[in-house]
Amino acid sequence: MSSCAPRLTPFKSAKGPSRSCQTQAAENSTAPTTPAAIASTGPPPTVIWALDQETTREVFAFDGSAPERTNGRAAMIGFTNIMFSEMGDTHTAWSQLSDNWFGILLFGGIITLASIMPKVVSGTSLKTLHATATGRQVATIIAEDGPLKVAGSIFDTSVEMFLGRTAMMGLVGLVLVEAIKGSPVFHP
Repeated sequence: MSSCAPRLTPFKSAKGPSRSCQTQAAENSTAPTTPAAIASTGPPPTVIWALDQETTREVFAFDGSAPERTNGRAAMIGFTNIMFSEMGDTHTAWSQLSDNWFGILLFGGIITLASIMPKVVSGTSLKTLHATATGRQVATIIAEDGPLKVAGSIFDTSVEMFLGRTAMMGLVGLVLVEAIKGSPVFHP
């Protein structure tokens, strides 16, 4: 297997391939191009994934890469859902949460699976994936200028963490305010 095979690693500066890779590319440029000659050269090169050393215990530990992100994602969606439900109904946040406990558990499981799926699919640790998902690096992937590139440059993992923490505090605050007030906050 070639040492120049692509690897899934954090984004690095675009210095280009190493000298040995350039030499191998030059040697491979003289390879036959007919279908019969290509078929006889062997299987195509495969992608080499970095070995994932992150255990499930580390992912779900209190300071791991999954719990706060998963809770933040669930809180962002939950707060929005409760807010819109209160606008059209007179149920408080606590009554909505207590009446729909099975749906909340199911939703939490789905969000957890969706949060760790990049680790499962890529074979790379979540810490590495989160470290590479910064706005500047996302914006360099998007080639054309426009709203998608602007959004990619603004949204990154630190923004997601901030918004998730805000939503978690907002959800707890909403339940406390409604418990004291006795009525929904967002009901007109």
